[in-house]
Amino acid sequence: MSKKKFEIPAFSETIHPALKAAFGYRFMHAALKYRKTLLDILDEYGMVPPQMAILEILDGSESINQVSLGSELGLDKVSIVRMIDGLQELEYVKRVQGKEDKREKIIQITKEGKETLVALRKRNVAREKKFLSPLTAAEAETLKKLIMKL
Repeated sequence: MSKKKFEIPAFSETIHPALKAAFGYRFMHAALKYRKTLLDILDEYGMVPPQMAILEILDGSESINQVSLGSELGLDKVSIVRMIDGLQELEYVKRVQGKEDKREKIIQITKEGKETLVALRKRNVAREKKFLSPLTAAEAETLKKLIMKL
């Protein structure tokens, strides 16, 4: 599948001195930096972040229909179809007909999708560890807990 790489526009590794005191800018910068590391990994698999989220949800679900999946991720019908189409093209998911409503499309993760998700999770652990490496272990855990409060 030939996908155009998902880019973060005008991302710079450094923060201009005039912006270092602005909490919102620093917070956004850290989030963009973290996201860029994810994009670099997913690009190798021909995927974008919402597609990894789809695999995560599907891995923990018996079955979920396309509409519910889009709702869980906050994606409109066109976007969720496009994301699922891409994953189906990669053979990471499959669509099956609903049992009760034949018009319903149930999305299921495939064996290839599960294997890819396992590999992505391993890479994500290493990515997170590297990203948080300027912090002590205690600081990293505190940051994770604090972010969940926001």
